[in-house]
Amino acid sequence: MTPAIRKALFSCPVLALFLLLAGILGWGGSRYYFQRRDRMVMAAAARAVDTGDFRSAWVWLQRLYTAHPDDIATNRLIARFGAAEHSPEELAWRARVVQIGPATMDDYLDWAAVALRLGQTDVAREALEQVPAAWQQNARFHELYANTLVALGQPQAADDQFAAAAQLEPSNPVHVANLAALRLGAADDDQTRGRARATLEHLATTSTAPLPAIRALLNDALRQHDRSRIAHFRAAMRQRSDRTLDDELACITAAPDRQEGHAELTTLWNKVEADPIETLQVAEWMIRLGDAAEVLGWLRNLPATEQSDVGIQTGEADALTELRDWSALRAFLDGKNWRDCDFLRVALLVRCTRESGGSAPLWRDAVASCHRNGSDLLLLAQTAASWSWQSDAEALYWDITELGYPCRGPALKALWDFYGAAGNTGGLLRVAREQFRDRPKDPEVCNNFAFLSLLSGIGATDASRIAREDFMNHPENPNVAATYAYSLYLDGRYQDGLRVLSPFGEQRLQVAGTALYLALLQQAAGQKDAATRSAAAIDPRKLLPEERVLLEKIGSKT
Repeated sequence: MTPAIRKALFSCPVLALFLLLAGILGWGGSRYYFQRRDRMVMAAAARAVDTGDFRSAWVWLQRLYTAHPDDIATNRLIARFGAAEHSPEELAWRARVVQIGPATMDDYLDWAAVALRLGQTDVAREALEQVPAAWQQNARFHELYANTLVALGQPQAADDQFAAAAQLEPSNPVHVANLAALRLGAADDDQTRGRARATLEHLATTSTAPLPAIRALLNDALRQHDRSRIAHFRAAMRQRSDRTLDDELACITAAPDRQEGHAELTTLWNKVEADPIETLQVAEWMIRLGDAAEVLGWLRNLPATEQSDVGIQTGEADALTELRDWSALRAFLDGKNWRDCDFLRVALLVRCTRESGGSAPLWRDAVASCHRNGSDLLLLAQTAASWSWQSDAEALYWDITELGYPCRGPALKALWDFYGAAGNTGGLLRVAREQFRDRPKDPEVCNNFAFLSLLSGIGATDASRIAREDFMNHPENPNVAATYAYSLYLDGRYQDGLRVLSPFGEQRLQVAGTALYLALLQQAAGQKDAATRSAAAIDPRKLLPEERVLLEKIGSKT
């Protein structure tokens, strides 16, 4: 199980009951009475959520949802309830708020923020892509988008978003720190990293030093194994009253020796053990560092009331999984009930069966225990993928696409990544076709569908038309231009294809990963020396199988 999946297990069973209860409670009286009563119930529910009186909040919210299931204010309040209860169901309610509409800017961004926190990065990106263009000139939007892109492994695109946030709020040092921290960690050249480090060190000396600056400098010192800087920024972090639990763990990592670090870790554990969420966070960190046996001992020494918490139980299950103690894991899981996330308990039992033998349960039992809930099925598919159960994950992702919005998009994205890593052109085309049906005006989607169709030789006429239309609308995009140029190459219009690519230059096409199509056109147009130079700079490991065949043809003809 990934950390994001484990965090999602702090769920409240009551959220799933709202739909079930929708037909039970009845109302009567005049319209005025209805309106006045609803305002009073809404206020009572909000007070209960804000004060942590979740039992009362549940009662009030049931009544509100029964009377007004499509009321956006009611659904927002249910989402707040999910947030207060640390429930993964909050994500579904945030999506529902946007779906009901009319959504506000905060509705979209809250949806994205929850998805990002739960590790659902593809959902976060989908939420942000749905924000109306007129609302995108907002620093919070750009900051969220940047963090989403960082999680997706796209630092250059994240750089642009952090820069946009800093431009919109130039007086906010947090945006400057975020941008510099990204460049310090992700830049390829020493000069850029040096400038970023200098910016952060300057921010760290100011009276309003943003926490991200201290955090980035401590991480940089750890990467450089610079003991004096580690000690300096560790001390600076210790002085911050706004430091997070992750920052506490970073300080333990930066301890001068293992003995001091373990003493600090023991102190921290004693401090957080009354909070299941923070306890699990520390346990996750320890498991990643190879301390699963110690985690198991600490968790088993918690009071019985805390050991009954589902999140704590998942921590113990993860420790046993890491230790590969399948018999102990099965004995621990049998008879438990993880409520809304019981499907993950069943999945762990399936793993016990596969790892150590047995006849039950089966994978289909884990799938069935999701009850066709799209969010749960996504988590289950991600779990299967994390265990390298690729065929199970692949089949389940395709099943999820049939459920429609809002889980269809993330499932297709996961399949895209899966087939891309495998170099499976047919699988990529299948995904691209589905994405094109959903978003026929998205330039990236159009380009992927047209390109893969042309490369596979399937539906070339339609693909050429789509490629041309996409290029006419987005001539500045090198990937779109390369696809259109390839369609011209297939039509024998070599000079026209070269003219399409000429504004970009060979270096930019190399960066975009599309230089192969320049080399093809150069070779076909008789520019053999240029084709040889272009082809020589192409890394065949980054190509699809059909593209490698094209590259080999260039070499054989030049």
